[in-house]
Amino acid sequence: MFTDEGLDIHYWKHCPMLRRCEHCKQVVEIATLTDHRLTECDKKDSFGKCHRCGEAVAKDDLPDHAKIKSCNAAKPEKVANHCPLCHENFQPGEEAWKVHLMGRDGCKMNPRRMQTLQRAQQLQHAKSGTVATSRPGLVGVKGRSPSSGSKIPAPRAGLNKTTSMNPSRR
Repeated sequence: MFTDEGLDIHYWKHCPMLRRCEHCKQVVEIATLTDHRLTECDKKDSFGKCHRCGEAVAKDDLPDHAKIKSCNAAKPEKVANHCPLCHENFQPGEEAWKVHLMGRDGCKMNPRRMQTLQRAQQLQHAKSGTVATSRPGLVGVKGRSPSSGSKIPAPRAGLNKTTSMNPSRR
């Protein structure tokens, strides 16, 4: 369960869909980082929009920017999204942003993606150990409950596939 404070911390420090603007320190969606720099940022007057890639670039760097390798021509918005971090074009739409910014093979320039993946791996490793089930005395193997094919044999005195409910019929 999230608390308001926990959610704020997630947004401020951990959410892989967000980034702190290095110019004004405001937390913004990565998908809107270019627009933020051009229209909302305290330093918006120091940015211009590159005619080739569509990204916000420091006005001083703008004349030479289109000549560098990282200036990857943006495709039309209906055809592709364009990432301001890695400069790649990818599938259009909101879901594609999620995959690009949070996925295992997503944006290599998103530092929060790696942090999130590392935390998820740590949680996965913690959960993959022996886990107690809701029934006392039984233990699942590697996170599986005993009802999902446990390899732990039934106790000799208890029921198994060859015994019945009536102990006298043994």
